[in-house]
Amino acid sequence: MKRFTTTIVSLMLMIAAQAQIPQALKIKVSKLKNGMEVWINEDHSQPRVLGVVIVKAGAKDCPNTGIAHYFEHLLFKGTDSIGTVNYAAEKVYLDSIQNKYEELGRTKDNTLRTAIQRDINRLSIKAGDYAIPNEFSNLITRYGGSGLNAFTSWDMTVYGNFFSPQYISQWLELNSHRLLHPVFRLFQGELETVYEEKNMYADNIVEAAQEKALGKIFEGSPYQYPIIGSTENLKNPSITQMLDFYHKYYIANNMVLLLSGDINADSIMTDVEKYFERIPNGSEPIRDYTTPHAFTGETTDIKIPIPLVKAELMAYHSPLDGTRDARALDVAIQLLKNSNQTGLLDSLANTNKVLLASALRESLKDAAAMGFAVIPKLPFGSLKKAEAMCLKQIEKLKKGNFSDETFLSVKQAMIRDYQMKLENPIDRAMQIIKVCIGGRESWDDYLNGISEIEHITREDIMRVSSKYFNTNNSLQLVKKYGKEKKDRISQPGYKPVTPKHSGEESEYAKKLAKMPYQVVAPKLLDFEKDAHKIQLSPLAKLYTVENPMNDLFKLQIIYHRGTLNDSRLDKLAQYLDGLGTDSLSKQSFAKALQRIGAKMSYSANKRDFVITIDGMDAHLEQSLQLMQHFLEHVKSNKKMYHDLITSTKLSEKSFFKDDASIAKAVFEKVELGDASSYLKQTNAKQLKDITGEELINIFKELQQYQMSITYSGRLSDDSVEKAVMTYLPYRKATKPFEYVTTRYQQVSEPTVYLYDDPDARQSIIGTYQQLPPLTNGIERGKFALWGRYFGGNMQSVLFQEIREFRSFAYYANGYNLPTDRLHQLNDNCAYITKLGTQNDKTMKALETLDSLIYHMPIRTNAVKANKQEILNDINNLYPHFRSKARSIAYYETLGYHEDPEKLAVSVIAPLQISDVESFYHKYIQHQPKSIIIVGNKRKLDMKKLASYGKIVELKKADIYR
Repeated sequence: MKRFTTTIVSLMLMIAAQAQIPQALKIKVSKLKNGMEVWINEDHSQPRVLGVVIVKAGAKDCPNTGIAHYFEHLLFKGTDSIGTVNYAAEKVYLDSIQNKYEELGRTKDNTLRTAIQRDINRLSIKAGDYAIPNEFSNLITRYGGSGLNAFTSWDMTVYGNFFSPQYISQWLELNSHRLLHPVFRLFQGELETVYEEKNMYADNIVEAAQEKALGKIFEGSPYQYPIIGSTENLKNPSITQMLDFYHKYYIANNMVLLLSGDINADSIMTDVEKYFERIPNGSEPIRDYTTPHAFTGETTDIKIPIPLVKAELMAYHSPLDGTRDARALDVAIQLLKNSNQTGLLDSLANTNKVLLASALRESLKDAAAMGFAVIPKLPFGSLKKAEAMCLKQIEKLKKGNFSDETFLSVKQAMIRDYQMKLENPIDRAMQIIKVCIGGRESWDDYLNGISEIEHITREDIMRVSSKYFNTNNSLQLVKKYGKEKKDRISQPGYKPVTPKHSGEESEYAKKLAKMPYQVVAPKLLDFEKDAHKIQLSPLAKLYTVENPMNDLFKLQIIYHRGTLNDSRLDKLAQYLDGLGTDSLSKQSFAKALQRIGAKMSYSANKRDFVITIDGMDAHLEQSLQLMQHFLEHVKSNKKMYHDLITSTKLSEKSFFKDDASIAKAVFEKVELGDASSYLKQTNAKQLKDITGEELINIFKELQQYQMSITYSGRLSDDSVEKAVMTYLPYRKATKPFEYVTTRYQQVSEPTVYLYDDPDARQSIIGTYQQLPPLTNGIERGKFALWGRYFGGNMQSVLFQEIREFRSFAYYANGYNLPTDRLHQLNDNCAYITKLGTQNDKTMKALETLDSLIYHMPIRTNAVKANKQEILNDINNLYPHFRSKARSIAYYETLGYHEDPEKLAVSVIAPLQISDVESFYHKYIQHQPKSIIIVGNKRKLDMKKLASYGKIVELKKADIYR
C-alpha cells in the first residue's frame, strides 16, 4: 500500500509539472481588419517555417459534388497575374470553356455530350497557348519552399508548405495574391486528374468499404458523402458553381493564417497585415447542417476482399470535442485501448482470447463517432463470442471496475502522449488547425483540457460509458468477403493541352524577383555540436541531445543489424511486442511501465533493429531497470507465436488484393532481382519450421552486435551515462556492424515486365534504367539535379507532360537510386519512373513516358528552381531534436564524419542546364530500360507492347514469398 501511495503522489506531481506550457507551444492569435484570424506559433528548434492557409469550408459545404476538392486543385493553377503571359487574351477562351461546361452539365444526350467535350478540348488547347504551367509552385520553390501541398476534408480546405524564414515576405505575398484572383486555367486536365485520383482510391483494398462504412455512420448528414464526390457529379463539373463556392467561402473572415516555426511573432505582423489585409471579407456563410441519423441497433454488411477473417466494428454517436463528456470518453477509450497495451480490450489480445480488439473516438466539427473493433481468433473463432467479450469489458467501465492505480496511470500516459505529439511541428500544426476550425475552444483551452484529464473522475467514466456505449445508440458493421461495386469512368479522348510557355516567367514573377531577401546557406547537422557523444565500449556509443520542450525522455537502443542481415528481425519485432518476461506477463509488464509513465516499442529496418522507450526523466532509472529486465528475461509464448504465424498468413492472403502493394513488389523485383525484400522476407511456412524460442535466441544474439544508444531529455550527461552503464547491456556488444551490399540489376536488353491484375481499375506503370558507377561528387550532383528535373516535383518533365498536359495520371514521378558513396562507390546506380493511369489510357501513357526518356525536353528556367528545391529540402528537413542523435549515429556507423548533405550543397550550386543535358545524353537517353506494368492484361495492346522489348509475365511466386 505504501508503494502504491508513493506512486500516486509521484505521478500527481509529474502531472502538475507537465501542465506548464513551454514557449514552443504558445500561440499568438490576432485578427486583421478584414476579419481574418492569424495564429503564430514560435518554434526555433528547426530552421524553417510552416505556412498554412486554412479555409473553413470543405466537402460538407457542397455535399457529394466534389466542388471543394476541385477548387483545391485549381488554386494551384495561378491567378490573373501568375501562370499567364497574357491574361486578357487567355480570358476570352476561359470564359467560353466555362460556358461549355455549363452546357455539358445540362446535356444528357451522349452524342451531343461528345461534341461539347470536343469543343471544350479545342478551346482548352487555345487557352493553353497563354498558360505558364506550375508557375505558382515554381515560385514557392524559388523562395525557399518545399513540401507544397493541400488537402480537403469535410470541414476545411488547407494549403501549406515549409519555407526558409528569410523568405517570409515572398511567401506572404504569393499566398495572399493566390487567394485574390484565382483563375481556373488548364481545367480540362485537372478534371481528368481528379478522375485518376478517384480510380486510384477505387483500387485500394479497403477504400470502397471505408466509404460505405462512413456513409452509414454519418447517414443523414453531409458527412455521409465522399470528399471527392460522386462519379456522376465528377462527370458534370460546373465552373460557375466553383466560382460561387469561392465567393461564398474564400473570404477573409472565413479563413485562418497559421505560421509556425522559426519566426518572431511580433516583428512579422506588419508584413502579415500588409499582404493579408487586402483579401476582402464578406457575409458570414449561412450553414444549416443536418445531424446524422440516430442509431437503432441495426446491422450493415461491409464487403472486403480478404478471406478467412471475421471482423466487426460497433459504432456509437459521440459528443463533440471541447466538452467534458468528450474528454471523459477519451479517457474511457484509453482504459479500453492504449499505446501501452494495458487496456481492458488490450487484455483480450494479450491473453490470446481474440486476434485483435481496439477502440477509438473521432470528432469532426459537427459530428463525432466512437466504437470498438474486434477480430476473433483465426480461423474458427466466433465473432459473436468476440463481440460479447468486448461488451463485457465495456461493462467494467460502466461499473467502475478498474483500479485507482490503473486509472491514474492511464491518465498520465495520455498526458505524456499528448505532450510528445505536440513536440512534433507537423502534428502540432494539425492539432492547431483542428482547434481553430472547431471553434469551440481556444488553443489555451485545448492545452488546459489536456491537463484537465487529471480531474476526470471514476464517476465521469461510469456516467459517459453508460450514456454513450448504449445498445440503442449503436450501429454494427460486419465484414463480409467480397468487393463493393466500383464506378467506372472512361476517358473522353481529349487531345493533350501543351502550353507553349512552359518554364517561362510572367511579369508578376519578374516583379517578385525584385523583393529583397537574405541569402542563407542550408543548415546542416554538426556531428560534434548537435549531440554529445560518450564511448561506452569499443562497439557501444551513447549520444545525448537536450530536450527544450518538456520533462519527457526518449531513449533508443539501436542495434546496427537489420533485415538485410537477417530477414527474421522483422518478425522478431512483431513477436516481442506481444511478450512478457519470466516473471511478468505481457499485461503485467506493460502496466509496470505505465505506472511510471513509460512505454516500450520495437522496430526493424534494413540496417537497424531499434528498441524505444519513452518516459519521464524523473523515472529514467526505473524505466531502464524494466528495459534491462525485458532484455535479459523475455519469455517465449506459444500462443503469441501462433498469433504471429496467423497474422503473417493473413498478410500473405490479403497482399494480392491490393494493386499498390503488388506494384511495390514488382518494382522491387525489377530493381533488385532475388534480393527483393518481398522475396527474402520470412513467411508463414518458414515461421512454422522454427519456434518462438528460436526467435528469442536470435534476439539474444542480436544484443551482441554493435549498438548506439540515443537519449533526448533534460537530465545531465553524467546522470544518463551512469543510468545507461548501470542497467543496459552495452558490454555485450562485441560483433561489429556488417554492411550488406544490395546491387541494382543489370538491364542487358529492353524488357517489359508484366503482372496481370484483372481487377485493377488503374495500371501502375514505370521504367527502370541502370546507370554506371558515379564515382565523384560532381557526377552525383548532376544525377540529383537531373533526377529532380526529370521526375522530382511539380515542375518536372514527367509531372508536366504526363499529368498537367495530357491528364494521364494523378501522380507521375521518378526517383534516383544512388549507392552509398563510402561502401558502394563503384557499384551501378539506377533510376525509376512510376505513374498510375486508367486502364484505357495505359498504352498512350506508356508511349508518352517512353518518348520523354528518348526525347527529353530542355527547359532552361526549370533548372534554377530544381537546384533551389534541393537546397530547400536540405534546410527544411533539418532533423527535429528527437531525431538528431539517431541521424548522427546512423551516419557515423556508416563511416561518415560530417553531414553527407554538405557535399550536395557544394556541388549543386554551380550546375547549369548544360550539366543536366549532358548527364541525360551520357547516362539516360540511350541506356536500355525495363518497362514495368501492373494492370489488366486484357486492356493492353500486346503486339504494341512487344515492340518495347521482350515481354516477361511475372507470377505471384516471382515477386512475393
